Amino acid sequence: LVATKEGTFTIDPAVIEVSGDIYRTNPIEITVVKGTPQSSGNSSGGGSNKAQAPANGNSMSDNLFIKATLSNSKPYIGQEITVTYKLYTHVQLTDNSVEHMPSFTGFYSQDILNLYDNKVKWKEEILNGKRYNVAVIKQSVLTPQRTGKLTIEPMELSFIVRERVKSRSRSLFDQYFGSYKDTKVKVKSNALNIQSKQLPGGKPTSYDGAVGNFSFDVSADHTTVKTNEALNITLEIKGNGNLKLIEPPAIEFPADFESYDPKLDENINQSYAGSSGSKKYTYLLIPRHSGTFDIEGISFSYFDPTKKKFVTLTSSPLQITVEKGEGSEDVITFSGTDKKEIKKLGQDIEFIKTSTLLMPKSQSF
Repeated sequence: LVATKEGTFTIDPAVIEVSGDIYRTNPIEITVVKGTPQSSGNSSGGGSNKAQAPANGNSMSDNLFIKATLSNSKPYIGQEITVTYKLYTHVQLTDNSVEHMPSFTGFYSQDILNLYDNKVKWKEEILNGKRYNVAVIKQSVLTPQRTGKLTIEPMELSFIVRERVKSRSRSLFDQYFGSYKDTKVKVKSNALNIQSKQLPGGKPTSYDGAVGNFSFDVSADHTTVKTNEALNITLEIKGNGNLKLIEPPAIEFPADFESYDPKLDENINQSYAGSSGSKKYTYLLIPRHSGTFDIEGISFSYFDPTKKKFVTLTSSPLQITVEKGEGSEDVITFSGTDKKEIKKLGQDIEFIKTSTLLMPKSQSF
C-alpha cells in the first residue's frame, strides 16, 4: 500500500465464517505523515531479507546495487531453499562482467536462472520512493549437505555505467544533446547466513536422506511369465523435494530371477518453489525356474519439513507366477549390480534357440 495523503487511517478487520462461527482479525491503525513515501513493488523475501536501497544520497551505490535474498534461512539438512539475486539500477548500463560468483560451499546447487539466460527480464519497481529498473540475474535451488551455520559469500559484478555530461564544445549539436562518459563500477551483493538444522530423532531404518513430500509405487508389467522370458519391475518416486539426491530403496529379488541394474527415467522441474517431478527405476528380471515367487513390500521413507516428521510408505507385495517355457531350467542363476545396463528393456532379450533349420546348399529357401 502507498499512502496518498496525510492523516490517520484504520484498516478494518478481515472477516471469515467457518462452520457458523465468525472470526475477525484485529484492525490496523496507520498514521501517515509528510515525507518520503514507503516502498512498493515486488521485492522478495521477508524480515531482514527485504531489499533495501543503500541510503547514500545520490552516490552510485544508491543508483546501482545487487540484493540477495533467501526463501528460508533456517532449513533442515537436505531441505531445498532458493537464493535470489536482484539487480537494481537507476543508471544506463552498457556492459557487464563477472568478478566473483558464490561457490555455495556446503550445498548441493542447481541453477534456475543465471545472468546470461534469455530468461532475464526487466521490470520497474519503486523502492524507498525511487523508481528502479530491476531484474533477477541469478536464482538457484540449494540443498544444505551439513548442519550448522553456512555462509554464502557475496556475488560481485562489474558494470560499464554511461552518464551524460555537460559539453563545453562550441558545436551546437554537442551543446544541445550533451556528451557521455563511460565508467567501470564494481557492485557486490550482501552475504547470506543460513542455519541448517539437524533432523529430529526416530529415523526409520528405511530412511536414506529424502526431504520433501513424496508418493511411492512399485509395479510389474507382467505377473505371469514363462521361464527365460523377461519382465520389468518399476519403482517410481513422485513429489516435491530433493529428488535429484534420492536413491532407490534396496529390493530383494528371488534367487531364481536374474536381475540387471535399473534403467533410470527422471522428469524433474526446477522453480522458485524447488524441485518437483518423478524418478522411475525399471529393473529387468529373467526368471530361470518355474514356480510362484513373492516380492515383499518395499519401504521408502522421507522427512516432511512442513509436518516436521518422518513418513514411511510401503508398497504392496507382488506375486509372480512363472510357467515352464522354452529351454531348459537347468541354468545357473545370478544377480548383481555389475551387469551392463540393458537399453531397450523387454525388447532386446530373447532366449537362445534350442533347434535350428538347416537346409542343403543346393536347396533354396
